[in-house]
Amino acid sequence: EENGKIYDYEHAIGMVITCDSKKMTDTKCNERGWNHAYVMGLENLGTGRWGEMGQIEAGITPMTKDDKIEDNMNGYSETEQMLKNYTNDVSSSYNAFELIKKYRDSDKIPDELNRSPWFIPSIGQWFDMLVNICGRSPRDFRNETSNGLNDTGWGQETLDKLKGQLSKVGNSLPDFGVDSYRLGFNCSSQYDKDRCWMLLWHIGDPAYDNWKRICLQGYDKKAYWNIRPFFAF
Repeated sequence: EENGKIYDYEHAIGMVITCDSKKMTDTKCNERGWNHAYVMGLENLGTGRWGEMGQIEAGITPMTKDDKIEDNMNGYSETEQMLKNYTNDVSSSYNAFELIKKYRDSDKIPDELNRSPWFIPSIGQWFDMLVNICGRSPRDFRNETSNGLNDTGWGQETLDKLKGQLSKVGNSLPDFGVDSYRLGFNCSSQYDKDRCWMLLWHIGDPAYDNWKRICLQGYDKKAYWNIRPFFAF
């Protein structure tokens, strides 16, 4: 490092989240040889909603907090499935996936690079980001809720660790909602008929002045959260 930046950081395209061979379990990635790492890209694509409430989406296995969410590394497969489900209608109801589709078209991957197209990360890929980058496993979170893994004290430290790593390549996160005091990210994974998984920080809210909250939770599919693209190679 030099002046807090990684050498040649201007050419970085992402940050490795997982490179443990045992975690390379997305079969659609492995079929193409993208089984070395899952990587978080450095762009923020804006906010989008996962989909419609009241229906289980075909091909996306529902998972609750009591399932082995840390083993679901299928962000690419789940994104592909949702794009397939709505091939002719990635509409505003599913505009999280519309955003990733547009980004694939606008940010083409060079032919010589053997890596996946961009995808929305799965719940297990966000889980690994919290373990490997932020230093806390969601299984150790101390304030579990009915629909998520939640900790009301570790939010600031986990956020600071992620920001610190991103700053080494001159990168940043979106701003918190001005009045909501929340920073949330969409996930490819489905919780139940009404909810998808998402990653949330909730910090600085005067209504919860003791909170420095971090959680992975099932939340309304119609809610808008930030899209951070991942890829596999």
